[in-house]
Amino acid sequence: MNETKSRLTGWEGSPSGGHHRSGILSFPKIGETNRLELMVFGLYGVSERIFTWVI
Repeated sequence: MNETKSRLTGWEGSPSGGHHRSGILSFPKIGETNRLELMVFGLYGVSERIFTWVI
């Protein structure tokens, strides 16, 4: 499996401070894939959260 790691390049949405936030996360363009994994670190006292989509 080829793995590409990218860092967030942008956020458009709700300002910080709210409980329910919505917006768009932007990342650099990647090649073709059939799976996406989003890793979020240090959010609300949880060291790591992983979200996975099969596309």
